[in-house]
Amino acid sequence: MIKILANRRRFIAALIIYTVLMLALWFGYHRLTYESVSRTSRENAELAADKLLEQVSAEFMQMRNIASVIAGSASVQDFLAASPDMVDLFYGKAGNVSEIIQKTAFPISSIDSVISINADGIYYRFTGSLSNNSCSELFEKFKSAGTSYNIIELDEVLYFCHIAPVYASSEQEPRRVGIIIMLTNLGRIRKSLFDNASLTVVDTAVVQDNIILLSNNEELENRSNSALHDKYGMVSRKNISGTGLSIAAAVKSEDLFPESSLFWVSSFILLAILLATIIIFYRYLSERQKLFDTEILNQNMQIGLLNSQMDAHFIVNSVTSIRALSMRGDNEKAGCMADGLAQLLKHRHGGDSDSMCGIFDELEMTDKYISVMNIRHDDKFSIEYDIDDALDAYIIPAFILQPIIENALTHGLQNKSGEAKLKICGCMLEDNIYIEISDNGSGIKPEKLEELRIMLESRVIGRFPAPGLSGVALSNIQRRIRLKFGFDYGLSIESAPGSGASVKIKLPAIKSGE
Repeated sequence: MIKILANRRRFIAALIIYTVLMLALWFGYHRLTYESVSRTSRENAELAADKLLEQVSAEFMQMRNIASVIAGSASVQDFLAASPDMVDLFYGKAGNVSEIIQKTAFPISSIDSVISINADGIYYRFTGSLSNNSCSELFEKFKSAGTSYNIIELDEVLYFCHIAPVYASSEQEPRRVGIIIMLTNLGRIRKSLFDNASLTVVDTAVVQDNIILLSNNEELENRSNSALHDKYGMVSRKNISGTGLSIAAAVKSEDLFPESSLFWVSSFILLAILLATIIIFYRYLSERQKLFDTEILNQNMQIGLLNSQMDAHFIVNSVTSIRALSMRGDNEKAGCMADGLAQLLKHRHGGDSDSMCGIFDELEMTDKYISVMNIRHDDKFSIEYDIDDALDAYIIPAFILQPIIENALTHGLQNKSGEAKLKICGCMLEDNIYIEISDNGSGIKPEKLEELRIMLESRVIGRFPAPGLSGVALSNIQRRIRLKFGFDYGLSIESAPGSGASVKIKLPAIKSGE
């Protein structure tokens, strides 16, 4: 029974451990995979932002260098300081400036317009085709501005705008004579910056004042910067030095975890395996529980039959003795014997068929039994106890000592001349209880001893004990112990002819109340 219970506990523990391990594996896999993909996505976003930042910064640096060269040219300074009333001189100087601009700005194909505006607001378009109104708007907006970048809409087109002030350096005190403005169409910038993007899972954008001006995803343009954080799983943003602009690179939500479908499929398979395993274990344990319950029922029936056989064996002998004493006229002894028998039967049947009791309670009943037997045999028997007091805290199966003592008195000491002595010892060793019942009787013949040992060591326990009252004491106790505790426990017997016999009982140490 204990072995079956232990197996059941082991199965339940194994199921719990397996479930915990499977769940830990699932969450661990999810965590590691998510962190790995997130790290890769973050690196990709930062790489895209750095690459776009490098491109835009290079574009602006080239515009600044060109503007610096043009603004520092003496021909440009003279042109802006000249009076447009002197037409021939004015256009002659304009031709020189145009030549300088063409040579300087020619390598930068993204510049659409180069415009000069003098201090009086007179403008000259060297390249491009801006309207007069747009040129006037540029003057009003930037006539006193220093070197700067801006985004401006002119003629319904958005431009990157670089402003470079021009000073007449030939005079003792530098005097501002005008500005050079270079314009680049944002649409052209988009094409040059985004068409060759190598990271297709990353969307990039140019942002000014939290408004998206340019993006390779046109749906984002002219929307608030918060749209990036609402739509994308990860955003990296970097400022363009010297400007009010920033570069943003965002990983699309569906690409932040590109293996999500694989993950969910594998997770589903993992959970399906877990569920199937739990169902299999549950059904297996249910079947085991049914078998266990059936086995317990059978064991209780067997133990009940065994006990009834022992009861009958003892009762038959006792009643026979009472009858003999009564017929002999020894009514006082018959009455004492009947009273002792009643107390023994009351103790034996006070619990269920498989009850446990304290060791010293069992020894007290042993004393009563010996008293009954001494009435039958004229105080022939004496008994000595050597029981460790520590055993008082432990319990053993009830009514297992009396049949062994009866066997010793009947077969070992009954025909002995002189003192017939019985000794009961008890101790605990390595979490087991050992009880030894020895006598100084005639002993057991070798062939009979071998027969008893073979019977006691047999690992076959039938469904029901053999019927009858003869020779059931030791075998029935062995069966009771092994049905209850397993084959690691039970009886062993030692004897030599003329030197008495010793029966040792090994039981698990079970404390009262457990």
